Amino acid sequence: MKEKDLQLLDELVKLVGYKHKDKFIDGVEKIAEILHPLITTGTNIIEFGPGISPKSLFALSTIDYDGILTIADINPEAIKAQSYIYSRLKPLFRLNTYCANLFSLPLQDYNLVFCNHLIDDLVAADFANNQSLDFHNSIFNSPENQQQLWSQITRESAIETTTKFAQKLMELPLGSKSVINHYQANFDLVNQITNKDHLITDLFLHLRKLLIEGSFEEFKLKSNITLPKNELWLIMERK
Repeated sequence: MKEKDLQLLDELVKLVGYKHKDKFIDGVEKIAEILHPLITTGTNIIEFGPGISPKSLFALSTIDYDGILTIADINPEAIKAQSYIYSRLKPLFRLNTYCANLFSLPLQDYNLVFCNHLIDDLVAADFANNQSLDFHNSIFNSPENQQQLWSQITRESAIETTTKFAQKLMELPLGSKSVINHYQANFDLVNQITNKDHLITDLFLHLRKLLIEGSFEEFKLKSNITLPKNELWLIMERK
């Protein structure tokens, strides 16, 4: 990360009382390392559901990305947080934001979709919505409610959401890439929310299968780029 970006991160860490700065930096640098070879001149990027985490902002600043990053999140507070950090970061790239459900956005104009720790929240929010529950205000930040919700989510329901997501990615034009990952979030680690891990692994296998059936292929990273252990990464290119 650049020195000026690290200075901004220090300010943000102090502002919100974040206790995992080193882990955040490691995550940013890994994302930058993985995205860099996927980006060429004219690459337009869309990130689905980043929440308030600015990892992609810092990662793209690190590699001097100078295109357009579009962020789509259903939570207006997330959009405000991302826009604020972007205004302080002042990177080379432009930022567009949409406060909208990702399924409502057309993807024909994008070359790269990035989803950082999205699948579990997507599945949980979809299930909660079908049960008329307020995921973002009543469940998202509550360990007890999260545990209870994941004990209710069925594999069939999760597969249905994942299939719908795969179908959405089929809108990408040929040559486009998708980068989707999952790892144990600090919130889950601290609150010992582990009852979703096996299901998420299953969903990644299902998503990979559907994307391959939809003319995607796994993108081969250079041998000097290693994916983090104990994390799930799906890096695909539509052929």
